[in-house]
Amino acid sequence: MSSPLGNRNALTFSHMGFYVRDIQRMARFYRDVLGFFQTDHGNLGAVELIFLSRDPSEHHQIVLASSPASMDRECHSAFAPVALTNAPHFSYSAR
Repeated sequence: MSSPLGNRNALTFSHMGFYVRDIQRMARFYRDVLGFFQTDHGNLGAVELIFLSRDPSEHHQIVLASSPASMDRECHSAFAPVALTNAPHFSYSAR
């Protein structure tokens, strides 16, 4: 059976993004327990962002985004085409 995306090796994992209620606590967990390092941080409007990676050649593999407890947010995952250097990634979100 052929894959709907063609060659199964044509995609690589790019990154995942998570909305979290306590961004500093989650960043400590990814750094101290899972061995990620923080590559960047910033704000997108009222949302604080922390970028983390375990691969020095990747700007980020995990993105943490602040989210108040009252907000129902989604998870974000992204994949990048292997054959297309510097190609934009495609992503999907799930609740």
